[in-house]
Amino acid sequence: MQTNYIIKPVVTEKSVSQGEANKFTFLVRNDATKVAISQQLIEIYGVVPTKVNMQKLPAKHRTAGRQVINKRKAHKRAIVTFPANSNIDLFKTKAKK
Repeated sequence: MQTNYIIKPVVTEKSVSQGEANKFTFLVRNDATKVAISQQLIEIYGVVPTKVNMQKLPAKHRTAGRQVINKRKAHKRAIVTFPANSNIDLFKTKAKK
């Protein structure tokens, strides 16, 4: 059984502007590695990534007085660079059987 490391693409103003340079950002599981992300992207899009960079973002909380109101979990992002001649549709996925 294969684990799905890629959760979803990150759609922000910065990540969309990087899409013009063939860099795409994905939210991934905390135990994901560069090799696992690369292999899964080859299966999904059929294109070999040129480079995979990872970012670990820490948990954050918002306080009101002495109480912690909200807490955001720590998560991980993968910023993936594809070759210049590849056409990637972020929201296209292959049907799983």
